[in-house]
Amino acid sequence: MRPRPASGIRRSETVLARRLALTPLRRVGEPAEIAGVAVMLAARAGAFITGQNLIVDGGTLISDGN
Repeated sequence: MRPRPASGIRRSETVLARRLALTPLRRVGEPAEIAGVAVMLAARAGAFITGQNLIVDGGTLISDGN
């Protein structure tokens, strides 16, 4: 897979370093990690899931809430 050009939070090394320091996994999530959750919800495995918020953020919400 080819690296994509920097965008959003990845444009600024300073902002990215500060954000990653507050993220328990200390890395940016990969598209496949987000897609996996979407596929699970669309598949039979997600058929009985209703009214939920699935936070896929590497633990950021539980560490600092931002």
